[in-house]
Amino acid sequence: MSSIFKKRLGFSIIETVAVISLLTILAGMVWPLVDLSGRVPRDRSMWKDIERIGLATRLYRLERGSFPTGKAVMEASGYIEDVTPPRGYKYIYTLIAPNAQIVVQDGKGNEISDWAGRAMKLVIEP
Repeated sequence: MSSIFKKRLGFSIIETVAVISLLTILAGMVWPLVDLSGRVPRDRSMWKDIERIGLATRLYRLERGSFPTGKAVMEASGYIEDVTPPRGYKYIYTLIAPNAQIVVQDGKGNEISDWAGRAMKLVIEP
C-alpha cells in the first residue's frame, strides 16, 4: 500500500523529451528572424554597389547628355570598375526613358528586398 501513495519526484522521460522537442521547434521558427549576422553586411555591400552604379550613371549623363544604354557601356568608358554582386544575385541596370534604374535580383529573376524590407532598387531621374 505504501508504494501506491509514494510521492513522485521529477518528470518522466517522455515529458522531458516532449518539452525539449517543443522548445527545439520554437527555436527553429524564431532563429531565422533573429539571425541577421550574414544578411546585414551583404545588404550593406549591395546598397553601396547600387549607389556607386547610380553615381556613375549620373556622371555619365552629366558628361554625355544622356543615360548610358547599359552597365557594360559605363564599365567600358571608365565610369565604374567591375562591380560584382554576391553569389546568387545580380544587378540589373535598365534605361527607362527618361529614367534609369538599378535593381537587385536573385537567381530566379525576382526583385529582392533588404533585411528591413525595402526593395533594393534605385531609380535615377534626369
